[in-house]
Amino acid sequence: MDVPRRYTGIRTIGAILLVLSWVVLAISLIVAFWVLMAGREWPGLRAGGRNWTGFLLLPFGISLFLQWFVIGSVLKLMTELEHNTRVNVAYLERLLEAAQKSSGMAPAAGTAAGSVPAPSTPVPAVPPPPPPPVPAD
Repeated sequence: MDVPRRYTGIRTIGAILLVLSWVVLAISLIVAFWVLMAGREWPGLRAGGRNWTGFLLLPFGISLFLQWFVIGSVLKLMTELEHNTRVNVAYLERLLEAAQKSSGMAPAAGTAAGSVPAPSTPVPAVPPPPPPPVPAD
């Protein structure tokens, strides 16, 4: 179905967050290994001739990556869900029109073309009372 997409701003923000999450992960990994290889030139936590300060900041980069990735994925999921719902509605409306045309039925009076007519049997307003309890023997 050719249903136009909506919420382009939200989809754009989601795509930007997905791209930025990968950039943040790459930068945090590069900085961690760069500081590790810097050795004695940088001040910080040294052990065995290596500078381990970069690895102390690595969990923050990974957590930022996870947060942005999840938010971007959820925004993408929500916009895709909305689009798929509208595609299904358009398809079902087209299917209903085709079924009405093939059966020779005209749309019910007072309903718009493509909308579902009201049911012919009334729905009871109050449910019937429950049956009386069975005495225990």
